[in-house]
Amino acid sequence: MDQHLAQQNLFDTDSVRSLLDQLLIDSRLYTKSKDYKDLLDFVVRLRNFAPFNAMLLQMQKPGLSYAASARDWRERFGRTLKEDSRPLLILWPFGPVAFVYDVLDTEGEPLPEDVASFFARGTIDDTQLASFISLMKRKGIEWLLVDAGDQKAGSIRVTKYPYEGDDAKLYRMHVNRNHSLPVKFATLSHELGHLFLGHLGPDKALNVPQRTQLSHSQRELEAESVAYLVCTRNGVTSKSQTYLANYVTENPTVDEVDLYQVMRAAGQVEALLGLTAHTKYDKPPRCTENNIGLMAYGSLIRDPGREIRPLIIKRIPTKTPFPVEFARLSRKRGDAATLVPYAVGNPVYAELLILKEDVSLGQARDLLWRRECDEEESGKHYPAREGPNSVRVEELENFFGFKKILYTDFSPAGKLARVDPTQLAQMATESVAKAERGKDGISYLIQVTGSGVKTELTDQYVASILTATGTGSLADALNLLQTKHDEVIDSVSRA
Repeated sequence: MDQHLAQQNLFDTDSVRSLLDQLLIDSRLYTKSKDYKDLLDFVVRLRNFAPFNAMLLQMQKPGLSYAASARDWRERFGRTLKEDSRPLLILWPFGPVAFVYDVLDTEGEPLPEDVASFFARGTIDDTQLASFISLMKRKGIEWLLVDAGDQKAGSIRVTKYPYEGDDAKLYRMHVNRNHSLPVKFATLSHELGHLFLGHLGPDKALNVPQRTQLSHSQRELEAESVAYLVCTRNGVTSKSQTYLANYVTENPTVDEVDLYQVMRAAGQVEALLGLTAHTKYDKPPRCTENNIGLMAYGSLIRDPGREIRPLIIKRIPTKTPFPVEFARLSRKRGDAATLVPYAVGNPVYAELLILKEDVSLGQARDLLWRRECDEEESGKHYPAREGPNSVRVEELENFFGFKKILYTDFSPAGKLARVDPTQLAQMATESVAKAERGKDGISYLIQVTGSGVKTELTDQYVASILTATGTGSLADALNLLQTKHDEVIDSVSRA
């Protein structure tokens, strides 16, 4: 299979769609037209990634200015990763995920001012347009120039339906011969957008879904969005930009757009036309079913610790096979609640941290236990003690294709008998004055929710904190409480 198309097929699995849908629901982003347009502009700027992956990066780290693989940072920009750099996940053809990094997690040579256009191919010329026509023909899409008025840009329709699943579906695209080259390319992108968005019906050969039930306005908004992404990412100014700007002005919300399908279709159009970016990655280390994995579903996702971090060779997104809740009070978190397996609740987003093949099961247990107990680099071994607050290292067998996956748990006696969001909020706010800076319950909550982890009670927990502090975000609540605490400390010192 062609590598570009193989990459695009990664975005079609049910698990990926489910994860994306959950991220969208959890973040409640992009329901406003301006937010939607801002997201499209972000995807345009990160043209070194497929549109879908660019969207994943924005959802993982809003406000991201630029990201690249470790290899691209090293070879193209003369920059290296900082010791505490946090990887962001994207999908790629040679494994479940690849790691990329925010520019803020790198150091070295100054970033070029025109870095957003570093991967740009320049404007579309006649030679490229001719190559596009040839590439489309290979996929059963015929290009036909027609003599039409200025208000008629083009169209696409099905000319042949498959019989008994043997023959491919064929299409014919009409494009106004009187338009300029950039307008022709914009028309091509718009009409291919209709095709790959499923507006002409399903096509198994081209991996197109069935979405003919949409209204005309929905279809046009989605197709214009695809055209805007494909054109702008490839240096072509189109009327789609004006269309979307007017839409934002006239429509405050954008509920009728399927973000997943728009990003997916834009990537398929770029893949078909050979316009995909060529981000370079280091070859992933060899990984087999015998490698030991750690299931991270809390702070371990972003902060695996000094001992574990250099041993991780792969991260695999998944869900816990057990319910998880904020149901254990942690002394190092200022007596705020942390995530643990719990009898009541739902499975949550998690990542499997796959370790190097020379790490034994016993070593992995020790590493995970020491990290959870703040005993890193102590050389101590698991288990050290037994009790309701003692860390237990449990095993999952034959999970996700690996023989052994380890995770941490506690005795039922060390967990809350009942979890109440209001009480959780009270303990979290009080922890800011008790815990080491950055180790309090609100900082922990910000960290785990930022990693995509959401329990059954997370929304109520967050809402209770915001109500108690009279703030609009967890970051604002944390800043308010830290400021108040600092003022108390200062007044005591002056006294």
